[in-house]
Amino acid sequence: VEVSGQFINCPLHEERTPSFQVFPDASQGWYCRGCNRGGTIFELAAHLWDFSLPLRGEEFCEVRDKLLDVFGLERAA
Repeated sequence: VEVSGQFINCPLHEERTPSFQVFPDASQGWYCRGCNRGGTIFELAAHLWDFSLPLRGEEFCEVRDKLLDVFGLERAA
């Protein structure tokens, strides 16, 4: 999501009025007023990729690795 501080359509549900907001500050979180969900980038990715929450162990690592791939980044050694 490139737009921060503004409302956009939520990627988690269909809507006509934008209700999804990203917070680029220290929290680096998100919140949707339409579906009343929010959290971290890891939790958003878990929702989008159908992982169950809370993320634990291998599931967290899998989501982390998918995010690294999406953004073209490599894991630190």
